[in-house]
Amino acid sequence: MLAGVHSLQEVQPIADRLAKATADTLDIEAQSVSISLAIGITLAKDSACELGELIAEVDQSMYRVKNART
Repeated sequence: MLAGVHSLQEVQPIADRLAKATADTLDIEAQSVSISLAIGITLAKDSACELGELIAEVDQSMYRVKNART
């Protein structure tokens, strides 16, 4: 979670850097395994936002990112 963020455009560069920093290919038992990171982003509408609702929105966002890759 990040405080003081007002738009998705502020967060996207951070998410991109995290994804790039963690992307890798490992050789495990003669097999190449690609590692990637999918990050879900959402903004809380106010400080009274329910945690469960926020987690559900982030989860949906993450799956949209994952599905866009395929």
